[in-house]
Amino acid sequence: MTAGRIGRVHQHGTDTEREAAILVAPSASRHRTRILHWLYEQPEGATGHETWAATGGTAASHATTRLEELERDGHVTRTDLRRKTPSGRNAIVWTLTEDGRDFVDRLRGAHRAA
Repeated sequence: MTAGRIGRVHQHGTDTEREAAILVAPSASRHRTRILHWLYEQPEGATGHETWAATGGTAASHATTRLEELERDGHVTRTDLRRKTPSGRNAIVWTLTEDGRDFVDRLRGAHRAA
């Protein structure tokens, strides 16, 4: 499930890390949803930096965190492809899984029905 849960907290994370994850949960959930909808329209996939540039967030690393959360949910996957970031580093290209596509289709269908 993508909405209604807190994001990633390290196994031995501190109480402040967990508290921070709880506080950002609503905005993180909205960001994951924006990422899913955007990736749906990207047949070539996208890097964390490309995702951040297109969907917002306060830092490119936050988009990568959201992608990792979506990966844990089974909605996105890492490909074997790499693309250069603006700084010239190689970055993983992410794409939607079939489950991710189905999830976005259901979200869009629910939105149309409302």
